Amino acid sequence: MTYELVKATPALIRAHEGAYAPISMGEAAPCPDRAYQKLNIGMIQVTNGEFIAYSTPDSAFFVTKNLIEKAERSILIGIYDFTAKHMRDLLIAAVQKGVSVTLMLDCNFSNLPGTVSPEKSLFEELRNKGVRCVRAPSCQGGTNRYFKVAHEKVIVIDDIWTLVQSGNYTNHSIPFNQSDGINSPGFKTGNRDMGVAIKSPDVAEFFSRIINADIQLELGEEDEVTDSALVATSLPPLFTPAVEAVEFQLFHSQSFPIPGSVPVLPVLTPDNYMDVVPALIASAKRSIIIEQQYIRDFNQSWNGSIKRLVMSIKGALEENSDLDVRIIVAPPYDSTNENDRTQLRNELNALAGVGLLEGRNIRLLNKAQLTHCHNKLIIVDEEKVLISSQNWSEPAVTINREAGVIITQPDIAGYFAKIFNEDWKNAYQALDDAPDTELFMLADPSPENVQEVLASGNFAPVEWGDHADI
Repeated sequence: MTYELVKATPALIRAHEGAYAPISMGEAAPCPDRAYQKLNIGMIQVTNGEFIAYSTPDSAFFVTKNLIEKAERSILIGIYDFTAKHMRDLLIAAVQKGVSVTLMLDCNFSNLPGTVSPEKSLFEELRNKGVRCVRAPSCQGGTNRYFKVAHEKVIVIDDIWTLVQSGNYTNHSIPFNQSDGINSPGFKTGNRDMGVAIKSPDVAEFFSRIINADIQLELGEEDEVTDSALVATSLPPLFTPAVEAVEFQLFHSQSFPIPGSVPVLPVLTPDNYMDVVPALIASAKRSIIIEQQYIRDFNQSWNGSIKRLVMSIKGALEENSDLDVRIIVAPPYDSTNENDRTQLRNELNALAGVGLLEGRNIRLLNKAQLTHCHNKLIIVDEEKVLISSQNWSEPAVTINREAGVIITQPDIAGYFAKIFNEDWKNAYQALDDAPDTELFMLADPSPENVQEVLASGNFAPVEWGDHADI
């Protein structure tokens, strides 16, 4: 070993956080600054369709790779974060065989002077290889700022398959695991994320229309947007200790070819999330299962949207004291930042004030097994399941571009419930049970040393986009 790892300095950690922080809502930079016209969204009946349910780290890449490699005509992507080079390679291979690939990316060019996020160079590389690349119409990177951030994760293939998921194209949200839910040699753990692929021309047409309309919001009357190359330096990478062994149950993806009709309701922000999700939760008769990155400041959010969601849970419990309510959230990530633990403690205390108690109703994802709780899952009565990109923060449910689907089908809901139950069984029952995570940096961050650290398998790079408050 020729490299030396040392504890990351608070200044460098703050610099990384600043580089990935979305533009503020302060008066100095009002945003969004363009009026978005909300859509009226109706139910889509998927008739004689097929659904493929999958999760990260178990099977997300396996499913995605298979569908992208089978693409014959077109791939359309709207996604927030893109840093995984194995996903870059899949898209370039698709272009090389004649598939038209369009990527709308909320490309974070960094809000920190003198730095650029890793996805900037990847964005330009994809464009140079023939991918049509457009920045999203957001405060973060777009010219026309209709949304705070464009945080959806939607992929439409050949106008028939649509993948809707909570995970971005990062090494932790779609790790390079080519097997299907098998702990094979070289298996990489990652975030807990979930997704569903839907074979339906009607669903594909809906989401294609949404992504293309958002692209047009950014382009205006221009056919294409080009960016001059930025001359900037990236921040030195930070690392976290890798999980030594994956000792938890993995799940295969599962295909559900369903004759007959399955109702699928698209759930978008800013359009209809707050119209349909509180009602979904309030309708629960037996159980409410939620796996969320966080539940942010529900008593302080400016429109009270998160409070409405939480009070929907409280109301359902008041109607039925036997209701099974279980929620998993992410433990604090950065042990050097006392605010992280304090913020989560305050949120857990506030939730306890409405009867949602640590251990009984709320637990924290086991980060000795999974890197981070990046999921945005809601299951009601194991009959209806929401797979989506919306965190429980005020921007995510009101002014971001976000996307998801509510699927009413017990077998599909049950698939995701099984994975949740495994996470629940292994979760920390209280905040005090969750260990701190140490972050490290290289004394000499040369490319050779970075490669040697990664090759050792003992450390993983920190994916800052996965942890940003959105």
